Amino acid sequence: MSEYFKLVLPEPEEIRAIIKESGLTRAEVAQALYTSRNQLNKWLAPRGRAESIKIPLAAFELLLIKIGKHPLYKKTKN
Repeated sequence: MSEYFKLVLPEPEEIRAIIKESGLTRAEVAQALYTSRNQLNKWLAPRGRAESIKIPLAAFELLLIKIGKHPLYKKTKN
């Protein structure tokens, strides 16, 4: 990679907004990230809730790639 950037993990509220903007359902996002809907819900739960866990950075980066929002990997039409 010729460009260097640091990907910062956003808060769950920001991730939910990114998903909403993409127009995908949570089921579609879970499938795209190769995870269960239950796991996705834990990643998206507000901080402080017992079920809340941070989304792995790799999963967040894959989400950005899949929806065409990654700063280095832009979605192309087939």
